[in-house]
Amino acid sequence: GLPLGRSYGLHAWPFCQNWAQLVDIYGESGAESFLASCDAFCVYGLDDPRTPQLVSDFIGRITPSELGGFQTVKYGDRSPLQPPVIPQPSLAQRRRSRLEEKQAP
Repeated sequence: GLPLGRSYGLHAWPFCQNWAQLVDIYGESGAESFLASCDAFCVYGLDDPRTPQLVSDFIGRITPSELGGFQTVKYGDRSPLQPPVIPQPSLAQRRRSRLEEKQAP
């Protein structure tokens, strides 16, 4: 699937209506793997209770100030453009980090 495609330079930006749609197709574990393999995803008008919580968990608890502030891009500027999407840790890395936080004294 997507991990193999990424090794060949494939960049996925899939669209789906809600989390249940991915789970129906790939199962819970497959849906998590699918989402973690994507370079970017967009969220619009969430109307079910599970998807917003999942998106919140996926994004994590990082504030703009922790990322060094907001980045702006000036069109016509000769400097290289910054990526509009900030890479996030993989799902496995986030889970490991959360477990470590819970186990810390």
